[in-house]
Amino acid sequence: MMLQSNNLIHLWFNLLALTQPEQEEYLKIANIEIPTKISFNDMTLVLNGAGIRTKFFMNAYLCGLYLKEPSTDADAIIYANQPMGFRIYILSSFITGDMMAQAIKEGFLKAMNGNISEINDQLDKLLQLFLQEPIRLSDRYDLMYLPEKGIQISKNDSIRAYAEGLDFKQAVCKVWLGKHPVQKELKKRLLG
Repeated sequence: MMLQSNNLIHLWFNLLALTQPEQEEYLKIANIEIPTKISFNDMTLVLNGAGIRTKFFMNAYLCGLYLKEPSTDADAIIYANQPMGFRIYILSSFITGDMMAQAIKEGFLKAMNGNISEINDQLDKLLQLFLQEPIRLSDRYDLMYLPEKGIQISKNDSIRAYAEGLDFKQAVCKVWLGKHPVQKELKKRLLG
């Protein structure tokens, strides 16, 4: 009878554990808890890597790269036509919309060897996100790619625009992961 009672207790604890909600896991960088998994369009994307973009000795933003499967192959990530995304957290109260838009545009120019004419319309949609309203410390920007829609551009969970095309997704990826990234150390951290 005692053995049967112990088995029932173990069964009860196992069932209790199965009914508990899954705990979200975070990676803490610069006092920001960045999730190790995010849900996007009914799928789970995993944090591939994350790092801080510094400029003029200042921590400007924290950037995380989310993929369906972890990868260290920058070219495979850039050219894949699969859901993925970047999550950006503003780390400095000194960052303005104009500064962020200028830095993003410079990143595209550097990554694309100055040739952004084919993605200019999509890039303008992205830049408008930073210019339309003030940037605040800890604001979060998501650039999430869906093959059938393009890049979904969001601020603090509010979808602001879509920028269509695989070519634009590839250009966005090249800003952080290309041969001429905005910062080599950040690229290294995004690739895990």
